[in-house]
Amino acid sequence: MDFKKAMTPEIYKQLLSHMYGSENLPLSYILLKKSKNLKDRRQQFISIMTACEIGVKEFYKESKPDLSIILDNLQSPSIPKLLGSIFKSYFEVEFPKELRKQIQKYVEQRNGFIHSSEKNIPTLEECLDCYIAVLKTLNYLNKINDNYLYYDLYEEEINLISVSNTQARIVFSDLIKERVSARQLNMSTGFNINLNYSKPKL
Repeated sequence: MDFKKAMTPEIYKQLLSHMYGSENLPLSYILLKKSKNLKDRRQQFISIMTACEIGVKEFYKESKPDLSIILDNLQSPSIPKLLGSIFKSYFEVEFPKELRKQIQKYVEQRNGFIHSSEKNIPTLEECLDCYIAVLKTLNYLNKINDNYLYYDLYEEEINLISVSNTQARIVFSDLIKERVSARQLNMSTGFNINLNYSKPKL
């Protein structure tokens, strides 16, 4: 399944800005996108969380330039702290609690993959959930910074509901349905789902 914004003059303008380099994509988004192409799930998980760490630092550097020297030259606080008490003290709003908990869990998991001598491999579902959590985190930070990269549909949920042993139904949020109806969003589907999936033996 794929969602694409309907092309408007504003979006064309942003695309031209990217093409000619006046508004380059942040490194965090480049890393996050490249992580989708990694075949090794352990590397993929680490790459996704590295994108998150870089994205949080990019956010602070953009919104609080005075912190750039500290973030670049000293050991900075952990991502959970930067999204917790430090975030609240600087921006006077609380970062979404459940999302912060997810990120904290994935930071610990990432650290385990890096420092453990065992060949622990995250599941495909864990990589996907981690990717979505990081995307939502970067998107929320873009919202706080009033950044052009903010996209409100990243906050919306798409659910897959089983209707039988072999069939599933996709349920979209009201906002997604509204955007599709108004032709502000182009939607294409092209996938098969096997609900009888079993994990391959390693």
